[in-house]
Amino acid sequence: MSRVINIKGKLFIENRKIAIEVIQRCRNSIYFENNQFLFEKYDAYDNIDEDEKIRQMEEVEQEYLKKYNIYLKVQQQKKEEIERLKIEAQKKAIKEEIDRLEKEEEKRKIAEEKERQRIKEEKQILREEKADLIIANAKKQGYKLKKEIREDNTIKLVLQKRVY
Repeated sequence: MSRVINIKGKLFIENRKIAIEVIQRCRNSIYFENNQFLFEKYDAYDNIDEDEKIRQMEEVEQEYLKKYNIYLKVQQQKKEEIERLKIEAQKKAIKEEIDRLEKEEEKRKIAEEKERQRIKEEKQILREEKADLIIANAKKQGYKLKKEIREDNTIKLVLQKRVY
């Protein structure tokens, strides 16, 4: 008695490439259509054991599941690696930005210190010029420098004038 054997898999195929690979490896007339494994064949002489084909279908589905789970793990590892690389790149960019800001701050402090030193030197020069001018004017007026004290950015002069 002839019959058509139809066996439909229970598994939904999400990756066609893996399904094709599993089917080519098994070579047992199972194919997939509409994202399900199928076996459909006309059995003219009752040569096909339906229970054996069901078992083969389950084996194909199990093999597909194993390979698909491995594929998912690899994809997850790739995603995690990409995320890790992104995070590392962000950390590196942040570190570079911090280093750049620290260098700018250091340059600013050095420039500020140089400016402060320049102003201090200019003030000292002006003080000395002013003291020299005061002493010169005092000498013109007949005073004599008796004592000169320079401390804490101040100059104390003790002048003496003799009147005859």
